[in-house]
Amino acid sequence: MTVTPTDLPTDHTPALAAVPGGYVRVPRSRVSFGVVRADAILESIRTSGIPDEPDDAQRPELRVRRPRATIVCGTEAAYKRHRRNGEDACEPCLEAHRLTYKPKPRELTPCGTNSAYNRHHKNGEQPCEPCRKARRDYLRERRAMLRHLSDYRAAQGAA
Repeated sequence: MTVTPTDLPTDHTPALAAVPGGYVRVPRSRVSFGVVRADAILESIRTSGIPDEPDDAQRPELRVRRPRATIVCGTEAAYKRHRRNGEDACEPCLEAHRLTYKPKPRELTPCGTNSAYNRHHKNGEQPCEPCRKARRDYLRERRAMLRHLSDYRAAQGAA
């Protein structure tokens, strides 16, 4: 069986071209397969050494996947399976997850930093004086940086 240019796809989508003995991937292209392009593809198919009729020994065997072993509930792996399948985890799996992942206690930043100021504000407390000073310094540096940035952009736009 010979392959002619009419056997190849003519649209813009990537495709598999049917050739004797199997398929050859046709590269993606925004250009339709013209006569020159089809001739180049046909030449590469002819020189690839694909036999006209493969014998049964050359045909690939279908690989059958073995079914996965079911993971027993009450383990971290089963919890992850529930999450992966979009299910609500059962109580034994939730308990296994709680035992596996314990949140680490976080160290609080000391007073006198912008983070501590934010913590005071979040807790509804009045910020202490060192935190208020740290917040003033942070905002002063931020405004100076933004001023410098806007001056730089204005100079770039004028150039």
